[in-house]
Amino acid sequence: MSRFLALFLSLSVSLGAMDKPYPVFPGDSLTPSLQLSLEEIVSLPVRSDICPVCGFHLEIPEVDKLVVQPIGGRWQMDASGQDSDLCPHPGPGKVAFQADIIICPDCGYAATLASFPQPPSAEFRTWVFTTLRPALRQAEANLLGWRGRELSGPDQLEFFNRQDAIPDRLRTENARVIAEVRRASLGEQAFLTWRAAWAARHALNRLPEIPLLTGWNRGALKNLALSDAQAALPILQRLSGRTRAGRPANSNPAERLAASILLAGVYDRLGEREAARQELTRLAGESHQRYADSRQDPFWPVVGGRPRAAEKATALDQVRRELEQEIANRQTILEDEYAYLGKAAELLKDALEEAAYPTPGEALFHAYLLADFLRRLDQLPAASEWFKAVLSLSGANANLGEAARAGLEQVTRQAGERVNLLAGIGVDGELIEKLREICKNNPLNPTP
Repeated sequence: MSRFLALFLSLSVSLGAMDKPYPVFPGDSLTPSLQLSLEEIVSLPVRSDICPVCGFHLEIPEVDKLVVQPIGGRWQMDASGQDSDLCPHPGPGKVAFQADIIICPDCGYAATLASFPQPPSAEFRTWVFTTLRPALRQAEANLLGWRGRELSGPDQLEFFNRQDAIPDRLRTENARVIAEVRRASLGEQAFLTWRAAWAARHALNRLPEIPLLTGWNRGALKNLALSDAQAALPILQRLSGRTRAGRPANSNPAERLAASILLAGVYDRLGEREAARQELTRLAGESHQRYADSRQDPFWPVVGGRPRAAEKATALDQVRRELEQEIANRQTILEDEYAYLGKAAELLKDALEEAAYPTPGEALFHAYLLADFLRRLDQLPAASEWFKAVLSLSGANANLGEAARAGLEQVTRQAGERVNLLAGIGVDGELIEKLREICKNNPLNPTP
């Protein structure tokens, strides 16, 4: 183990416990409910239910049974790590999928737990069968790969009749599209859209399942990925970087590559999209490298102890192809996440315009999310104005005010000398004025 990872392990408890001034969803407790570790139970508790669209008997996880001393409110994913837009990152042994969004493994119908039983119209059922089901079948076949040839249709359905067997990216995308097709409220559409963005971010922050990387300090790197992103940043920069002389700072090429992949994810968690994009671009170039003599390849020593050089060269080429595909997938995931964030920001503006959040608590919370989404989208002048509005209207909500202040400071750092934040004055002025009116008219949170 490298001395930098050893240093991280000695600090991991303190990094994971760092307090953040993040707001909470309206109605939720500031103190999250404690969750049992999956290691403490025999299996995830489930209940049987019937898909209202196709009638399939599916199993729905009863995640509330994993909560110790429930404090109230909705079920929340464990947030051992959390980003400024409230995206949670579960700790080891916790439920690591968005279990409050259910998907039918037969037809692809997906919705939140509250909306899932909603009876479908004949027109909607037809749309699911003709549009969602074929796409789901293809996605499931891709997930199974060669194993799919060995499973019959019923066996495949049984395999996927566990909510954690279907990736969050598929689950949240189907729920988002369905909410749009069903003309759900703007608030619900926005909620499901940023959940799709979170699913993409989770995928970007997972260690790749490449054999070359599975044996090199994987546990330490995985824990590092779940820690406080700002604290993990300098460690990953050092693990994946080079010395001033241009030599690799980390002599282990597999660990260096894994750290670089995680570094892109950490940049993404911090909302530094361009830095994440540049890191993935650099990795794409590195993954495409080929050498006239395979023994010059930095991965040659760690590919495996095959007796013949020709066999080892073939294995090395396979590793390179896997790396190329992995990095290309992550580049797509990054762009997908920001497309979702952009759509969520527009939906939040539309929801605020329609007064979908009538109380100050609801309106200010969603205005904060809008500000952070705009910051992540690099729309810094507009983000600055929204953070300023939330900060000035937060009143007795100290947690929200501190979060808005921290967001405003981050906007200033990101802007540096390249962006004139004063250009945002007047942007979204009418919406911000509506926000002020909601707060001004509420006696519980008076404003000047």
